[in-house]
Amino acid sequence: KRQYQIMVGVDDSESMLHYKAADMALESLTMICKAMARLEVGQLAVAKFADNMNLLHPFDLAFTDQAGPHLISQFSFKARPSLPDVVPFLSQAIQTLEMAKLRAEQRTDQSAVQLLFIISDATCAMRNPSGVRKWISEASAKNIFVVFIIIDADKESVVNLLDISFENGKLVKGNYMDKFPFPYYIILRDLPSLPQILSDTVRQWFEMVKQIQ
Repeated sequence: KRQYQIMVGVDDSESMLHYKAADMALESLTMICKAMARLEVGQLAVAKFADNMNLLHPFDLAFTDQAGPHLISQFSFKARPSLPDVVPFLSQAIQTLEMAKLRAEQRTDQSAVQLLFIISDATCAMRNPSGVRKWISEASAKNIFVVFIIIDADKESVVNLLDISFENGKLVKGNYMDKFPFPYYIILRDLPSLPQILSDTVRQWFEMVKQIQ
């Protein structure tokens, strides 16, 4: 028998306001928390980040209807830097998940499997792609399934963004998402599609858990 632990990390930086992603991010967070609580899949934790992680709702605290409004009030989307780096959050989130897993397994003698959602406008992922890949590999080794939810609310969709770089002194243009370092990601443009996306993601997670067994 297994326990399930789900963490949701939300980008609280100024970038989220710039790309008009803040409101949809909070609505997505609310929807995810309610869905997970209703499914009674296990323990839920919520954090915010710009660079470093701030844990707002720990795993060992039950998620109630009263917890939602309090969580929402903790977000300002004014955190600096305005262009955040997700790598420090990833490292801290994985350490938090490791400790939560250890506590849960010591308490119940049941193994814990874990899912990490990251909600952002995606700019935080491209500050240090190699660092992201390092921690994604670390998460995979620890059986932590990481899913990046890209809030694509700006007029200029992230799928149309150009990535411009210099290689051997020459200007090279490519698609921004071709270099996106998270292997599992969702591009969310409207909230009505989120329940189906969540359902598909959780089902895929459960299938991965079965393979681990």
